[in-house]
Amino acid sequence: MAERLEDLVRLSTVRVVGGRAAGAGFFVGPGAVLTCEHVVAGGGPLMVRWDRDREETIEVPVLGTPIVVPGRGRPIPALDCDYPDIAVLRVDGLPDHPCVMLEDDWPEPGDTFQVFGYPAEGGATLLTPARLIYRGPHGTAPAVFVDLGSDTIKPGMSGAALLNLRTGQVCGVVTASKHSDRPDGALAIPWAEIRAELPDIAAANRDFHHRDGRWEKARRLASGADDVAGVRAETAQSLGGLATATRTLPRDVASFTGRERELESLMDIARISTTEGAVVGVHSIGGMAGVGKTAFVVRAGHLMSGMFPDGQIFLQLHGHTAGQRPVDPADALASLLQTAGLSAKEIPTGLDMRARMWRDYLAARRLLIVLDDAIGYDQVSPLLPGTGESMVLITSRRHLTALTDAHVINLETLPPHDAAQLFARVASRTDLMLDESAVMPIVEAAGYLPLAISLLASQLRHHPTWTATDLLADILAARNRLELMAAENVSVTAALELSYQDLTVEQGRLFRRIGMHPGTDLDRYAAAALDAVDVSTARRQLEVLYDYNLLTQPVHGRFRAHDLVREYARGLAAAENAAKAEAAGKRLLSYYLYTARLADTFLERRAAAGVPEVQIDPPPWVPDIRSTRAAGAWMNNEIANLFAAAEHAALHGWPAITVALSSSVHGFLRGRSQLDQAAAFHSSALRAAHDLDDPLAEASILTDSGGFQRLFGDPNGAVECLRRAVDIYRSAGDALGEANALDELAASQVRIGEYANASDNLTRAQGLYRDLGDRRGEAHALNHLGAMQDVVGDYHAALASQDKALALYIDVDYLVGAANAANELGYVQRLIGDYGAAAASQERAIELARTAGFPSGEADALSELGAVQIATGNLTLAATTLAQASRQCRSIGYRRGEAAVLLSLGAVQYTLGEHEEARANLSRALRLYRDARDRLGEAKALNAIGETALPDEAVASHQEALTLATEIRSPEERARALEGLATHHLNRNEHEEAEDLLKQSLASYRQTSSPRVRNVESLLSELEGSRSVDKPQRPDGTLRPDGTSS
Repeated sequence: MAERLEDLVRLSTVRVVGGRAAGAGFFVGPGAVLTCEHVVAGGGPLMVRWDRDREETIEVPVLGTPIVVPGRGRPIPALDCDYPDIAVLRVDGLPDHPCVMLEDDWPEPGDTFQVFGYPAEGGATLLTPARLIYRGPHGTAPAVFVDLGSDTIKPGMSGAALLNLRTGQVCGVVTASKHSDRPDGALAIPWAEIRAELPDIAAANRDFHHRDGRWEKARRLASGADDVAGVRAETAQSLGGLATATRTLPRDVASFTGRERELESLMDIARISTTEGAVVGVHSIGGMAGVGKTAFVVRAGHLMSGMFPDGQIFLQLHGHTAGQRPVDPADALASLLQTAGLSAKEIPTGLDMRARMWRDYLAARRLLIVLDDAIGYDQVSPLLPGTGESMVLITSRRHLTALTDAHVINLETLPPHDAAQLFARVASRTDLMLDESAVMPIVEAAGYLPLAISLLASQLRHHPTWTATDLLADILAARNRLELMAAENVSVTAALELSYQDLTVEQGRLFRRIGMHPGTDLDRYAAAALDAVDVSTARRQLEVLYDYNLLTQPVHGRFRAHDLVREYARGLAAAENAAKAEAAGKRLLSYYLYTARLADTFLERRAAAGVPEVQIDPPPWVPDIRSTRAAGAWMNNEIANLFAAAEHAALHGWPAITVALSSSVHGFLRGRSQLDQAAAFHSSALRAAHDLDDPLAEASILTDSGGFQRLFGDPNGAVECLRRAVDIYRSAGDALGEANALDELAASQVRIGEYANASDNLTRAQGLYRDLGDRRGEAHALNHLGAMQDVVGDYHAALASQDKALALYIDVDYLVGAANAANELGYVQRLIGDYGAAAASQERAIELARTAGFPSGEADALSELGAVQIATGNLTLAATTLAQASRQCRSIGYRRGEAAVLLSLGAVQYTLGEHEEARANLSRALRLYRDARDRLGEAKALNAIGETALPDEAVASHQEALTLATEIRSPEERARALEGLATHHLNRNEHEEAEDLLKQSLASYRQTSSPRVRNVESLLSELEGSRSVDKPQRPDGTLRPDGTSS
C-alpha cells in the first residue's frame, strides 16, 4: 500500500497521448481523468497510459468525446486557448486506481506545492517543488490563476495535479509551463475556480474518498497525526481477523445519485449519536418499492464506516423477496452473532437468550447495523441494541409506526435533475450527462423511480447502437410501460407484486380499483364510492395501503399512487369482472357529480338552463358541505379530479355526465377566475354535447364558455359564441337560457363598444328574469348594466344600477355577487371623488367576499381600497393594502387581479420617487394583461407606463394606448392617452399641438363624466390665456387598480 501523498499523486497521474500536445492527467473519480483542453485538442484517437509500480503499464482508449469546460473568452497567456482550458476524460479497464483528493479552498500565501508529470524533453518523471508567487488575475486577462515559482515545471507537464503540501490535497491543474515569457514559473488553474462547472466530478471525488481511505491515511501520516506503524497496523486490521468478519456491507453502487440532503442529515445524527454516552440511534428508512432504500443505506453505511470502528453489519431480512419467507427473528439473531465471531455451539437457543447475548455483545461496541427489507416491528424489535453507541438503519416498505423512538426518513422519487444523472451514469453515456434534454422525457416516463430508471438505462448500456430517442420512442409506443422496465429476473412489476401479495382480499380490491380512478389522488369518500364500503372502512384501508408504501399522502386525508403503481393496479383491475369494474366506475362518477352539484348550490352564479338531466343514486357518504367556504374548499381540492372524471365519462359513453359536471363547476371556476381550467372543461363538454346531439346542452356550454372568453380577453369570440346560444335558446323557447345568454352577450358587447346593442340586450334580459321571478338573474343584468354605464362615463346611472344590484344580491343571499357589486359601486364612487363612500363600499366588499369564501373578490376589493387610499394621499397605508392584495392574487393564481394591483402599486412607487420599481411593476402588469388578452387592461397599462416613462418612451406608450382605446371604444383610456401626448408637447413648448390634443382629450373625458375634465379645462384655459407656458409638469393624478386616472 502507498503510504505517502507523493506516491498517491504519482499513482493517480497518467500520460495523455494522441492529442496535439504532450501532457498529463490525473484520476479524480472512478474512470474520470482531469486534464487540460489543449492537451486533448486535435490529433488522433486519445489514449491514457498508466504507469504502475513494478507492474505492467496499461494503455486504454478514451471513451467517447472529452467533456470540455466551456471557455470564457479570456485568453490564457502564452497559450492559444481560452480560460479555463479544462477537460474530463472517461476511461475503463484501469482496475483499483487511486484518485487525488480535491481541495475546494484557495491556496494561501506561503503555501508550497509539488507537481508530478511527464516533461517532453526527456520523458523522465519528476516531482517538482513549487511555491506560490501570486493568486489572482494574471496580467490583463480577467481570469484567476495560481502563479507558481518553479524552474522545473516544463512543457509536457500540462494537465498535471498541483498538490498543496499544507493541506495534503490537490488544489489545481497545471496549464502553462515554463516558457520564454516566464522562465522561472508556471500557471495553474485552481480547482476552486472550476468546481462549480463540474459538479458531478466534485461529487464523484467526495464519494470515492468516503469509500477509499488511502488518501486520508496518507494525509494523517504527512501531518504527523499517526505514526507509520499505526497506519500499517490499521491497514492490516482492516484486511483480516475479526474486524473483517464484522464488515459485511455490500459493495457500494457506483451509479448512486442524489439523496445528499438525507445523507447529510443521517451523518449529522451519527456524529452526535456516536459520542460517549449517547442513546442508540434507530433510523427507519421507508419508501415505495424501487425507490432505492437498500442503495441508500449501503451508501450511508460506507460514508459513516469511519464513525463505527467495531464494524458494519448488513443483514437481509427478506421481507419482500420472491420465493423466500421473511427471516425469523431468532434466525436473524443467530446470523448476527455468527457474524460477530461466535461459533454455532456458543449461540444459545431461544429468541430471548439470543437477544440478551446480542445486546451484551453490542453494549461495549460501536457498530453500524443495517437491517434491510424488514416485514414489520415484531421482526426487528429483538435485533435492536439496548444500550451503547451503535446505530441501526432499518429499511422497510411499510411504515414501522410501532418504532416510536425511531428517526424516520421516507425516500421519495428523485428530483428530475438527479433522475437524469442516474440514467446517464447507469447507461454509461457521457454525452447524456451533458445534455439532459434527451433524458428528461425518459425519466419522466419512469416516474423518476430509481429502479425503473436503472432498468431503462441498462437497456441503453447493453445496446450501443441505440440512442435515447430510440428508447423514448419504444416507451411511447408501448401499451404497457412496465413491460419495458425489466432485466433478467428484476422488474418494476415484480417489485410491486411482492408488496401487493401482502394485502388482504379487501385491501387488494381497493388497491385494484384505485388503478381505475381517472384522477391523481383521492380521499376516503371517493374510495368509499369506488369500493362500495362505508367511509370509515375506506379510510382504514387507505391507511393500510399508505403503510405499505403503495400510496403516498401529499396532504392530510388525501392519498396518491405513483404513476407506475397506478399503472400496475390498473393492469390488475383489467383482469377483473367487467360488470363489477363498470359498476365501480359509475359509482365514482355519480359521487363526483352529486357532490359537485351539492357544492354548486353555494357557488353557482346563476340558474343553469339546458343542462341534461342525469339520473344518479345519491351516494351514502358525502362530505359535510353546508357553507360557501366548505363548498369552495371541496371544489378547490377536487377540481383536477372533476375534470379527469368529466373526460373519463366522455370516453366511456356517459357524455351527459361530462356536460353536467362542466355546468356544476362553472360557478366555482368563475368565482376563482380559473380561466385555463374552465377552457379545458368547456372544450370537453362541448364535444360531449355534440355527441348527445342536444342543442340545449350545447347552448348551456356556449353560454358558460362565452363568459370566460370575455374574461380571457376575446370579446369578439365571446359575442359570436353567445349569439349562437341566444339563437338556440330562443328557437327552443327556453326563456331562462335566453336571459342568461343575453346577459353574457351584453357584457361582451360592451368590451367591443357595441353599447346600444348591449343596452337593448340587458333590458330584454332584465324583463325575462323578472317574468321568471329570477331575482339573482335580474341582479346580474343590473350589475352588467352598471359596468357598461361606467365604461361610457355615465357614472351617476352606474351608481344607481350597482346600488340596485347590491340590494338584490343581498336579498337572495348571493354573497359572491354582492361582493362584486359593492366593489363596482366603490370604484364608481372613487371616480367621482366620493372617497369616504368608496372606502366604505370596499370594506363592505372585503367582508362579503371573506364570508363567501371568494378570494379573487377579496383581492379585487383590497386592490380598489388601495386605490382609494392613494387618492386620499395615504400612501403608506395604500402600500400595505396593495401588498396584501398582491399576495392574495398570487396565492390563487389570479393573474388579471395581480395586474390591476401592480398598476396601483406602480402609482404609489412613482409618487414616492421609486421610479425604477414603479416601471418594473407597470411593465409586469402590461405582460399579464397581454397574456390574458385583456385589451382594456392593456390600454390602461400602456397609459400608466406612459405617465412614468422617459419622453420618447412615453410618446410611444401613449400612442399605442390611443390606438387600442380607439379600437375598443374606451373614451376614458382614449382621453387619458391624448392627455399624456399633450403633456409631452407642453414639456417641449409645442403649445399648438398640445392645445389640439387637450381639446380632443376633453371631448372624450366629457363622455365619461370624469373628474379629469377639470384638470384638462384648467390646462386649456391657461394655454388660451398665455401662449408661452414654460414647460409645465405632468398633471398629477392617481390610478385606479387597473390604471384609470382619477
